[in-house]
Amino acid sequence: MVFDPQDNIFLLAGPVKIHPRVLKAMNTPSLGHRSPEFTEVNRELRELTQYLFQTKNGVHNRRIS
Repeated sequence: MVFDPQDNIFLLAGPVKIHPRVLKAMNTPSLGHRSPEFTEVNRELRELTQYLFQTKNGVHNRRIS
């Protein structure tokens, strides 16, 4: 029997069928919290938060490991 995640029903609060796009997203590697890519994501997050609150002041998001 071959495991095919696109054809399985996961018994979460359901049963629910998980969309292949979600399974693909869950399969992508995570970013290390000290990686340059993660730092870039945090920079973008700060900029978008400033835009959201319409402020030119600094905003803080904390990285906690």
